[in-house]
Amino acid sequence: MRLIVGTPEGVQVYRWLAGERRAQLKVEAMQGHSVTCAWATEGAVFCGTETGRLYVSRDRGESWAPRFRVPGQRPVQAVSGRHRGEALYVGVEPAGVFISTDGGGDWEEMESFAALEKIEDWKAYGDRQPHVQTLAPDPLDEERLYAGVEVGGAYRSEDGGRTWRPIHDGLYEDVHMLEADPIRTGRLYAATGGGLYVSQERGEEWVAPRPPIGPAYCTAMRLSPEDPERDGPAMLLATAAGPAGSWGEGTEGAAPRLFLSHDGANSWSEKTLWDPRGVRDGITALAFDLEGPGRFFAGTSGGEIHYALEEDGGWVYVTGALPPVRTLAVV
Repeated sequence: MRLIVGTPEGVQVYRWLAGERRAQLKVEAMQGHSVTCAWATEGAVFCGTETGRLYVSRDRGESWAPRFRVPGQRPVQAVSGRHRGEALYVGVEPAGVFISTDGGGDWEEMESFAALEKIEDWKAYGDRQPHVQTLAPDPLDEERLYAGVEVGGAYRSEDGGRTWRPIHDGLYEDVHMLEADPIRTGRLYAATGGGLYVSQERGEEWVAPRPPIGPAYCTAMRLSPEDPERDGPAMLLATAAGPAGSWGEGTEGAAPRLFLSHDGANSWSEKTLWDPRGVRDGITALAFDLEGPGRFFAGTSGGEIHYALEEDGGWVYVTGALPPVRTLAVV
């Protein structure tokens, strides 16, 4: 398999086989472009950058071509799409959504989403403007799409992105990641700055964070495809003691924790990290192994990637000495 690693200094593509001592670097691309997000589907992987560009590779990362340039060079913060079909979605800063229905040939900004800024309480922080941090197509409904604004809550479209409505009553407003359940219609997960929230009704009602996670600061989340041997999809969730700007403070750094669920977030087990003495760097990206939800990759703010084997609870060091890992995709 190949591992696509997005960093502030471009994309690195590694060949990885479980059992090898180290991953083999195969390709370095997009040097000079800060890569913010990645999404992989059958036959293609897409990466977005802070320079407002979307790149695509159709040969497992060997070569990359520009696919879309956001007007005004607005930074791309989220990319997603339909695994079946030609729909692609891009979220940008300041908050906006662009949609392509032909695989990335033509794009249109959804004016109805941009209009939400006039009626919603979106917040800037530091030097960041409110932005679409996450986009989540519903795998069980071709027209349903979710978007999360950092900082500003969650939104739902029932018509392919043409119109939108807020769905954040009771939801912590700092939304980092959204995922729609591939098995249960209407079930939605939101990883936020105040913990993991779950909705059974397309975001109409939210259940507040519960132990063992509680109101922790979520840094990464990943949902696997359906696992026929389990009661729901596998989920990974990483948390930290606070936002990245605080990780250099104190003796514990980010104080990361990693949780795994095999029943759609109904119950969780905490995963012991690769250094039992403590890990200071934040876990900033997660990706499941294509061979099964028991194995997965974790990338860190310190530029390391580790591979977990759930069966024996161990970890394998994949690679390191990278810039901070922002996103991972497996192809």
